Amino acid sequence: MSAWYILSSLGFYSVSPGQDIYVIGTPLFNKATVHLENGKQFTIVAENRSDKNIYIQSATLNGETYTKSYIKHKDIIEGAKFIFQMGATPNKNWAFNIEDRPYSENGEQIVSLPYIKLGKKLFKHNTEITVACDTKNTKIYFTLDNSEPNENSKLYTTAIKVENSTILKIRAYHQILKNSITVTTKFEKAKYLNAQNLKSVSNGLNFQYFERFFVTTADLDKEQPIETGIINKFCIDRAQGEKYFGYIFDGYLKVKKDDIYTFYLKSNDGSRLYIDDIELIENDANHGAIVETGQIALKAGFHKIKLKYIQCGGGKALNVSWESSKFTKQEISEKVLFN
Repeated sequence: MSAWYILSSLGFYSVSPGQDIYVIGTPLFNKATVHLENGKQFTIVAENRSDKNIYIQSATLNGETYTKSYIKHKDIIEGAKFIFQMGATPNKNWAFNIEDRPYSENGEQIVSLPYIKLGKKLFKHNTEITVACDTKNTKIYFTLDNSEPNENSKLYTTAIKVENSTILKIRAYHQILKNSITVTTKFEKAKYLNAQNLKSVSNGLNFQYFERFFVTTADLDKEQPIETGIINKFCIDRAQGEKYFGYIFDGYLKVKKDDIYTFYLKSNDGSRLYIDDIELIENDANHGAIVETGQIALKAGFHKIKLKYIQCGGGKALNVSWESSKFTKQEISEKVLFN
């Protein structure tokens, strides 16, 4: 809402953020200057503006008569002087013509983005990739060498089989509509992380508990915990505060078999999951119980696991689950967590 207020008070606003135009409203100030990152200035002047004179009578852009009720982004960033003549009653002839009104389309119609329909992004031996596009009568071209696809590239007709780590780039073309942009997806052949040889372990995770307002999980590293100890699994039920607190859990996860494992991290405000010191899932800065996923190939044995969690409001939530080719999705239980 603060961004809306600032722009609207200047006299324009991006009603449809995907477009390159700003719809003109009523300036709040007699004069305002925007200092742009490129060193140029965009100045808005509202002559004869008052509490009663809130209607635009006419406008000029760099001294030229301006009849449109919107302004393009490029006109702003190039630097300009936008002057409005204000009055007490609407001028119904200003910006009246259809071509002077804000439009709902952003230029040419564009082909829908092509997407990966099937295919494992992390695979053991090989994977077959199928792609699709929701715009009818399109042709999808692709490359596997990280080059940009064009109409001279390979035409997609059947599933693409890859046996090594590959960067797939796809782009959809149409005879009438504007071509899509390139979609890039990385497919990786699994490299299994070695397990640690631990001689003595105990059930449960180490935990550190914090209380204060945190913006991101990175803030936890700057604070001293008010409580430490051992807890049987990832759990925030023992938190003393209701709204503003944080946890760091760390220990070891026991993996029974060499496999590719998918982890699911559900949290309300912020969390990060690390396996063997690799950040596998980043789930920071949400305000709702959002689930993020990550995949990793692990050899049987003990692997370091660490979780950071923050809560900065109501509706606390935390759940850590996993699955593999040997078992379906399930919460990580205390039976496989050690310190």
